[in-house]
Amino acid sequence: MKKRVLFINMNFYEYDYEIQKEISNLGFDVDMFCDKAPDSFYERIVRKYKNDLFKKRNYAHQERFIAKCKQNAISYDVIFVIVGRHLSRNFLQELKLLNPNAKFILHLWDDIDRIENFINIKDVYDRITTFDSVDSMNYNYILVTKFYTNDFVFDKSYSKSNNIFFVGADHSDRREFVEKIINQCDKLEKDITLVMTRYQFFKKKIFSTKLAPFVKFSNMSLKEMARRMKECSVAIEVQHPTQNGLTMRSIEAMSAGTKIITTNKHIKEYDFYRPENVLVVDRKNPVVTSDFLNCPYQEISNDVKIKYSLNSWVKTIFAGLE
Repeated sequence: MKKRVLFINMNFYEYDYEIQKEISNLGFDVDMFCDKAPDSFYERIVRKYKNDLFKKRNYAHQERFIAKCKQNAISYDVIFVIVGRHLSRNFLQELKLLNPNAKFILHLWDDIDRIENFINIKDVYDRITTFDSVDSMNYNYILVTKFYTNDFVFDKSYSKSNNIFFVGADHSDRREFVEKIINQCDKLEKDITLVMTRYQFFKKKIFSTKLAPFVKFSNMSLKEMARRMKECSVAIEVQHPTQNGLTMRSIEAMSAGTKIITTNKHIKEYDFYRPENVLVVDRKNPVVTSDFLNCPYQEISNDVKIKYSLNSWVKTIFAGLE
């Protein structure tokens, strides 16, 4: 009989479904549950000013799931949580009571300083892994770097174009940084998408902030993102200012055979780093050299690439539980 996994996700675009499929491919039955209640555009505005109301809605959402488990006598062998920043301690303890023999696993997709409830819930978990090399060293957690999905694997059916690619959410100083980079890449075609919520749009309009021409309101599909990544010659990656771990984009660029301009100095610690493929720049004053733009891409061995696949990622997290 297959072991049953409860995968508590964070509603991270289409990656949640890719992870669910890969866990299933490993031989588990997998149920998914999002750690927060779905909300509307107006509720997201309210949340900015009444966060306690948002928390109450999430806790009610979690209690409904517990009630469903009790009513249908649902039990699990593994509880796998990514980040879990919206989970209450009470919810996790109730899951423990319902599943006393289950293995509780937490994977930290963000750095610990950005997960406000982490200190209060960390003792619930039997195994904690992190994408952040600094947090891994400081807290002695297993380092499991982010991954690429099969869609990002480059093959000969794609040909590289002379363009620079970026897609990402509009947070912190990203817009200003991206503009500084593309202004130094005159010879490259621009394929830039900065995703902004409608709340951000209205806020910027109220304060008369000039919007960049590449701002979009809808997210790009994973398949479309992968196609553009595989066809571009250079990608831009800019992590959150407090983040040390690598983003999805840096791993995906490596799989896609694409050079990358990044603000993350820690990328030099990884075995796929090649100075011909990766340009680390200063966040406030980035300088893009013509030598980097003109240098041919240096191929990475398949032995190195495979370590960063979603399949390897899942196997590492679920080691010993199959």
